[in-house]
Amino acid sequence: IDNMCPISWLMEGPHTVIHDFAKSFCEMRFQVTVQNSSDAVAFIRLVMFNQAENEVQLSDVGQLSGASEEGGWHEISLGNSGKVLSDLLAQSSPSRKQSSKSISSYVWTGSSSTKVKLEPLSSAVIPLNLCIFAPGVYDLSNYELQWDIKPCNDGNGGLGRDSSKRTAGTSLGHPFYLTALQSA
Repeated sequence: IDNMCPISWLMEGPHTVIHDFAKSFCEMRFQVTVQNSSDAVAFIRLVMFNQAENEVQLSDVGQLSGASEEGGWHEISLGNSGKVLSDLLAQSSPSRKQSSKSISSYVWTGSSSTKVKLEPLSSAVIPLNLCIFAPGVYDLSNYELQWDIKPCNDGNGGLGRDSSKRTAGTSLGHPFYLTALQSA
């Protein structure tokens, strides 16, 4: 996090889940803790984006791995965040006919945008719910945090003793990986 930014945040939740996706989707709880380190009131907006806009298409998984019928570990590029790295076995299974169109394997449920007013030197917890529909490795950093520090009458533009800090901004989510495994 930029040391000139008076707002910091951390996504918290499980990094691994084992679930029987043949029976149902998997619901999980996460939270983002946001901290205001300034001496002024901060207005925060957390915007969650669903995966469909940035998903690796299932037809691309074989190209990433180098061989669609091969099991085991494969080297892949994680250069494009917000992507799902689909289970190679699910792709090659004859019982699962996959379209080349992108199908969302997770969605944030509830509110897609949350606004919070943070008092000076305080923090808040924003609860989140996630539904996963298939096994895979997911980068849940597909969100943005918008913040605005409102000036107060302290002679430093509302930032207390440190007027060198920025007063508004938009930041992209920090990488957070979730591995979803199919139960036996």
